[in-house]
Amino acid sequence: MGGRGFPPGPAGRIAYCFCIERQWNSSGSGISASWIDLYKVDLKSFDDRHYRQLGGRLQPILETIQTLHRMGIWLEIVTLLIPGFNDGNDELRKLTAFLASVSPDIPWHVTAFHQDYKMTSPADTTAKDLFRAAAIGCDAGLRYIYAGNLPGHVGNLEDTHCQKCGNY
Repeated sequence: MGGRGFPPGPAGRIAYCFCIERQWNSSGSGISASWIDLYKVDLKSFDDRHYRQLGGRLQPILETIQTLHRMGIWLEIVTLLIPGFNDGNDELRKLTAFLASVSPDIPWHVTAFHQDYKMTSPADTTAKDLFRAAAIGCDAGLRYIYAGNLPGHVGNLEDTHCQKCGNY
């Protein structure tokens, strides 16, 4: 049997002995949280029409986020900011207000879309877009906002810093 809720068997015992964290990456459509330490949810949009275009629904994702937080599981949210899809100010305000209502301490990673392979549109997300999204999240009360996929172009949004003193 594993310790601290680890799965049974040798893998669980090894993970427990070496204090290995167990992470689950999810689109947020369900919870499998009995043996994990942290949970990353991809919150792709705050518009149910967009989720339906992707083959899902928004409400189960929101319920998963609320439930994980209530369960006390470390939770981080990632939103890939796609120009023309989920980057409108109104949508970002609703998304970040929701996250802040669950907890202002949930880390939100807003990441840049970039064209790749066969996906040659829309245009790439710019650093300016990420700064705008981060400002909206800050206005909503989120304390831990990180910008990604544009290393060296988003200043202090790449790093963790103390909310009280601002030091890294």
